[in-house]
Amino acid sequence: MTRQAISRSTALGGRQFVLRGTAIGIVVMVGLGYAVVHLGAPAFSIDGRVYAEAARTWLEGGDPWATEVQGLSLAAPPTVLLVATPLALLPSALIGLVSVAIAATCAVIAVRLARVGWWWLLTIPVVEGVMVGSLDLLAVALMIWALRSEGGRARLVGVAVAVLAKPYALLPAIALGRRSVVLAGALAVIVTAPFLPWPRYIAEFSALSRLLVQQAGNGIGSPWATPILLPPTIVALVILGRRDGSWLLVPALWPATQVHYSVFMIPVGSPVLALVSLAPVPAPAAVAVMALAIVRWTQGQLDPWSWVPDRWTPAGRSVAGV
Repeated sequence: MTRQAISRSTALGGRQFVLRGTAIGIVVMVGLGYAVVHLGAPAFSIDGRVYAEAARTWLEGGDPWATEVQGLSLAAPPTVLLVATPLALLPSALIGLVSVAIAATCAVIAVRLARVGWWWLLTIPVVEGVMVGSLDLLAVALMIWALRSEGGRARLVGVAVAVLAKPYALLPAIALGRRSVVLAGALAVIVTAPFLPWPRYIAEFSALSRLLVQQAGNGIGSPWATPILLPPTIVALVILGRRDGSWLLVPALWPATQVHYSVFMIPVGSPVLALVSLAPVPAPAAVAVMALAIVRWTQGQLDPWSWVPDRWTPAGRSVAGV
């Protein structure tokens, strides 16, 4: 390599370092501001309290979807009732704090297992997920463990809990072709079905779906509410490659997605995702995925062929970067 080439490479690396540091700095400052503003707000631990109240009502023989906490009701499938039962057994005064503590612990575990920067703990999806006591952080931590661990049957138990908490947590495993993980998740749903109020949920499915969209800001976080964004989002997921695209399916494409669903971005660990998802635009997670695809394209780090079997891939295909 010539001296000029080395100089250009060093300058490029320096610019990327500065841009990355700036992006991370903005994300962290916004996350800290969000935490300060919302700490102690009425919505603090709201998800944990809704889950617990619904599970308590179910255990007492009532309709868990008829419960209401600060104007919010459960709209999730009945599998979440099993995961929320331990919360329901706690004294009411402890439910909120315990749900937030569980979410915070899972956030730390998820970041540690994914081996991404600790600054991810101060991204808006993680901060918001912790503050409301969301089960998404439990689900993503367990799925990262299951999909990145070597062997061990205990991880399949983790998969079962993750899927019961958030059924869409199984999407990365499906996309990655991890059959044992997918089977464990499916069995968890099948085995627990006789003990859960599925008939009532199915009967109320249309109303609950509308309620979920309403409680998620009328679906503004999903590209399904802005159909023109769907094709480029799908293209971006494909060209990014299977490794990263699998984790981005939930935040980018799930209907009625909410801010904390984007904790499934953690395994990708990109500052571009975290920064662009702050943008005040419809479906910010989908827009962030498109932005990441553009950045990877400029770096020559796209890997669309990873979605198809090796025997169909051309020789010399590019490999996605980290």
